[in-house]
Amino acid sequence: MSHSAVGNGSESETVAAAPAQAQTFSTSAATPSSSRLRILVTFPLPAPSISLLLSHPSFPDLHGRIELVTCEGDMEVIDQFYQQLSKHAPIDGLFCRPGNRVDKEALTRAGPQLRVITTYSVGFEHIDVKEASRRGIIVGNCPNTVTETTADTALAILLAAARLIVPAHENVVRGEWGASPFSVYHLAGQDVYGSTVGIVGFGRIGLAVARRLHHGFGCRILYCSRSGPKPEAAKEVNAEYVSFDELLSQSDFVLPQCPLNDSTRHLFNDEAFNKMKPSAVFVNTTRGGVVDQMALYRALTSGKIFAAGLDVTDPEPLPATHPLVGLPNCLIVPHIGTSTMACRHWTAEQAILNLFQALTGREEGGSAYFLNKQEALKARTLNQNGGETPNSKES
Repeated sequence: MSHSAVGNGSESETVAAAPAQAQTFSTSAATPSSSRLRILVTFPLPAPSISLLLSHPSFPDLHGRIELVTCEGDMEVIDQFYQQLSKHAPIDGLFCRPGNRVDKEALTRAGPQLRVITTYSVGFEHIDVKEASRRGIIVGNCPNTVTETTADTALAILLAAARLIVPAHENVVRGEWGASPFSVYHLAGQDVYGSTVGIVGFGRIGLAVARRLHHGFGCRILYCSRSGPKPEAAKEVNAEYVSFDELLSQSDFVLPQCPLNDSTRHLFNDEAFNKMKPSAVFVNTTRGGVVDQMALYRALTSGKIFAAGLDVTDPEPLPATHPLVGLPNCLIVPHIGTSTMACRHWTAEQAILNLFQALTGREEGGSAYFLNKQEALKARTLNQNGGETPNSKES
């Protein structure tokens, strides 16, 4: 479906999760196809984001040149994703999200003129950045838009898990207001105020969580990081740098805030949980793969730890038959860390800015975030000089 103009949408619109119908938007039917930039989007965007893509105020020279195509089908199914890439190739830009596996085959199917991939996320495990660099394709992500929202989510899950909020709510729904006969420890959770909180990884989100807990709840903050002490960040919340083992043994709440890589995969295993307090609450809002989930199940059912709260799992979605699902002391939510209206709009704006700065080579409209810009530009130059077909063309 082609449109010559796109109206402004309501701020209440959200990105739909259902498989999309293919749509094509263009701001000018008179623009020669040879000068257009084709952008393939793997998921439905709200109207304000479509408008921004078609007529970004910082890039007026691109108005009328953007051809925006939305994929049709479920792009988390790799064969369907490959088919859509082949159908709409060649493309100049790819706007994707986690769940879209942008591997070597996907890059090949996208065509040789692909110059930029922008992901609607902080995480980029779904993109083969090394292969993109080799082909001269710049990859951008959105690390600056989700920090505070994700920290809010971590705090919400921590409080809910510590105070057994979900089991308490379920009691009311079942008509069981309290224990009968009366029990002193019925639905008794753990205090957050004045507790010791251990944060594994002390980047943007880790520090944002620490601010909330230290300044708002008077918590003592411990942290460990594979990159070593971070004195400037630690000073803000009076955080103490300790070893991983010390953090596990001393903390009332343990929160991983580290990236998922070979060194952190299943970092939280039987050995780690065995070192934690039996009253400890484990909260994961980073990546499901940092946890051995069966080890967590054993820790929760054997009393090694008190409770857990998970915004992320491995896999996602977690099957309803998984042993963790249904445990009264394990709160699981479906990866809602960034699910606020404002955060979703900010993230879309950042991803779009990354896209246009990479396409034009101009640093306008704010700060863009790229994972491999220098490597990609170097490879692009080498490919051109070597006579290979470059993954670029001048805009």
